[in-house]
Amino acid sequence: MGIAGAGARAGHPGTPYGAAYADAFGNGRLQVIPEAGHLPQMERPEATFALIDAYVRQVSGR
Repeated sequence: MGIAGAGARAGHPGTPYGAAYADAFGNGRLQVIPEAGHLPQMERPEATFALIDAYVRQVSGR
């Protein structure tokens, strides 16, 4: 899973960077956090860690 802020190049809808990165992994996906830029883990930590938690629960079957 790739996580990007909507204001960052990887998360901006007009650029393919984040999607290409996520597609490089077999089951990859890109999650974009609104109102965040290049460092969503610092700008929107609650949203970032909620995405990580949900992903870990999904892949671990919990």
